[in-house]
Amino acid sequence: MKEKKIKLQIWDVGGEERFRFLLPTYCLGANAAFLLYDTTRSYTLDNIPEWTSIVRQKGGDIPIMLVGAKIDLAADQREVSRELGIQVAEKNNHASFVEISAKDNTNVFKAFEVLSELTLEKIEQ
Repeated sequence: MKEKKIKLQIWDVGGEERFRFLLPTYCLGANAAFLLYDTTRSYTLDNIPEWTSIVRQKGGDIPIMLVGAKIDLAADQREVSRELGIQVAEKNNHASFVEISAKDNTNVFKAFEVLSELTLEKIEQ
């Protein structure tokens, strides 16, 4: 980002059913959102349309980035291809898509950088 300082406040509501009731509340006033799924467990994509809908209902037309996590794991453990992740992001009108590994720090900074830039662009419109 060019000469701008921004402050990010990150909330992780998790994908567990028992915490789902928190998602609408955390979306109120949000300027952007990450929606994560596990590339080694295809069923983690199942709730992406519902979560996208909740974010849009409560947060408005904010940038949403779909994030495929755990790309550090062995290729034979992967259940969701990069191409499928991109298709899901496009189908749900997400602003961006990235695959990351929190374990080895692959693309983590990039994900925050891209979503921050998309958010600033949206705010400045």
